[in-house]
Amino acid sequence: MDKKTSEPIGLYTFANSPFGAKVYWALVFKQADFELTNVNPLTTKEIKFSNQSIVPVLKIGDKWTQDSRENCLWLEELYPERPFCGSTAAEREAIIEADQWVTDNVTALHFFSCIDTREGQTTKRNAMRMANVILPTTDSLPGWFKKAVIPFWPLMLRTAGFVKRAANMLDTKKDIKVLHAEVLEGFEERISKTGFLAGTEQLSFADIAAFAEIAFCSTHEFEGTLNTSSSGAISTWYDLVRTELPENPKPELFPQWPPVGF
Repeated sequence: MDKKTSEPIGLYTFANSPFGAKVYWALVFKQADFELTNVNPLTTKEIKFSNQSIVPVLKIGDKWTQDSRENCLWLEELYPERPFCGSTAAEREAIIEADQWVTDNVTALHFFSCIDTREGQTTKRNAMRMANVILPTTDSLPGWFKKAVIPFWPLMLRTAGFVKRAANMLDTKKDIKVLHAEVLEGFEERISKTGFLAGTEQLSFADIAAFAEIAFCSTHEFEGTLNTSSSGAISTWYDLVRTELPENPKPELFPQWPPVGF
C-alpha cells in the first residue's frame, strides 16, 4: 500500500556528514520530495528545535528523529513501494547488521584517514578537503573567518570527539594501509554472495550507507579510503547501486571542491 506522506520533509545535516549523506540518498531512492538544509557546525541554529546538536535530523511535518538508521526505517514505513529493509525479519536483521558494519569500517576508515598523524601530509590533505566541503555551506560565517580557520582544520578534526569515536571503531594501532586492505577484503566478501552488502537479492539501506561514503570520498578525492577505484569489485557494486539512483546528484550535496575563492 502506498503510504506517501503529504507532510513537508526536511533533512538537516552537515555537508560532510556520512550519516546525513546516507539519509539523503535514502530519500532520493524513495523518490521523496524533500528540502535539504546544511547545518552550521559551529552554531547548529538550524536544528534548535531538536534541543540537540546531532545530525542528521529528518523532520516530517511536526515529527523528527536523529539516528540515520531510524530515519531509514521511518522512510520504509512511509514509502514501502520501494523497499530497502528486506521482506522478512531475518533480512531486516541482516541489513541492520550490514549497516552497522559499514559504520564501523567504511565510515571509520574515512574519519581515520583525516586524523592519523602517522600519515602526515595525506592526513592533512584529507582534513583540508573536509574543510573545503563543509565551510562553503556555512553561509552565516564571514568569508575571512572561513579562510582563517582552514589551516587549523586538521587539529580541529583530531580533537573532535565524534571523529575520534568514529575512527576508533577500527584498530587504529594498525597502519592505515593495512586497515584499508582489511576493510576492502571485508567489503568484497560481503558483496560476493548476491552483489549486495547484506546478502539480500536487492539493494538495502546498508548499500545506500556505503554508497554515500564511497560517492563522497570519490567525488572529493579522499586518500586512503574506499572509493570507486579501490577494486574492480567495488566499481561493479557501485555501478549496480547507482542504477537505482539518479545519474547526477543534487549540487547541494556535492558543493564545488575546491570552492571558488578559497
